[in-house]
Amino acid sequence: MAETASSTCPSDTQSTPSSPAPDGKTPCSAEDDTHTRTSNDTPPSPPFSTAFAVSSYCACSIGLVWLNRLLFTEMVPLPLFLSWVQQVIGLMLSVVLGSWTCHTSCPVSVKGFFRPIEWRWEDGRRVLPLAVLFVGMLAFNNICLRYVQVAVYQVARSTSILFNLLLSSLLLKSDPLSMEALSACLVALLGLLIATFDPDTLSVFGALTGSLGSLFGAFYMVGVKHVGGQVSFAHQNGAECQLMAYVNSYALVLFPPLIWLSGEYDQLVDQVFSGDAGVPRQWVLCVLVMVSGLMGVGISFTTFLCLRVVSPVTCVVIGYVKSCVQTIGGVAVFSETLTAKGWLGTLVCLAGSFWYSYASYKEKRGKTHKSSCSAAEQQEGDGSIREEGKKEQ
Repeated sequence: MAETASSTCPSDTQSTPSSPAPDGKTPCSAEDDTHTRTSNDTPPSPPFSTAFAVSSYCACSIGLVWLNRLLFTEMVPLPLFLSWVQQVIGLMLSVVLGSWTCHTSCPVSVKGFFRPIEWRWEDGRRVLPLAVLFVGMLAFNNICLRYVQVAVYQVARSTSILFNLLLSSLLLKSDPLSMEALSACLVALLGLLIATFDPDTLSVFGALTGSLGSLFGAFYMVGVKHVGGQVSFAHQNGAECQLMAYVNSYALVLFPPLIWLSGEYDQLVDQVFSGDAGVPRQWVLCVLVMVSGLMGVGISFTTFLCLRVVSPVTCVVIGYVKSCVQTIGGVAVFSETLTAKGWLGTLVCLAGSFWYSYASYKEKRGKTHKSSCSAAEQQEGDGSIREEGKKEQ
């Protein structure tokens, strides 16, 4: 289960199942410039609620990347199989929690996210292409994480900014590309090139799989906006959970053929289920995989909470800090080494990502302010016309 998706708050398309909003708003992504809410739209929340939501999201997102990296390098180097297992766990937990919220009194925030899953074939037909994009995104992102260091994982996926910007402009017919946003994308890509030129830091294969994952992720974000408004449950409470359940259900069917074609099935039998693996090691593996699945669901839920309690500019800062912690943690936790060129490429990439996020936020806020002023002027003009009409009478 990837972030998701980023990375920035809270879009982690890394290895978590995304929790898309069917109305077209993906969770607070600095790489997705479609979040139009302003800071004034965020209702005031108690400091404890805000701290809990933000810290929980960061812990789940960073922890899942580290845990998946540990599983890939030390226990089960099978990214596609692990992705499939995490989808199974996520869907099972969603079903259980959906049934639980129907028969118990629980917080509104929980009940609004986890709802009983209702399958409709018409909705399933519409969601199928979205599920294919999700599987491609998740598969390439986890393969990338398998072959690159945690410290440069964000760098390998930095092309997602450019892909999101281009696809939003071309397919969604959004506003033309601004010079500031395009410049920020070029800075992030410069960081990727600097790191790629150092094979000890980032291999070409790692950069390629990261870019493919970013491309699938960008199409997935566009698909969420297109499909999310067409499904029958688009305007219901808990629509995010419903859409996520549809996508996860398809992922359970789409991943096994990929596992077999990639040769992971034979490796799975040899490395995990063989007698040489040892019973204690198998139990540890099962526990860690279960924890990774739970953390993936946790990312979806904490993303939902973050959307309710923090503003977009806070999301930008959170995402930037999280990316820095994730990079530093790769060096500290996994004893990874980066050359001077690797550090330079990573820092340039993070700076470009932050610049793009901030530029996107400023543009959206400026458009919102302009729309508000236009509406106020229109209302004032209508009032003047009515008063003149009364005077004439």
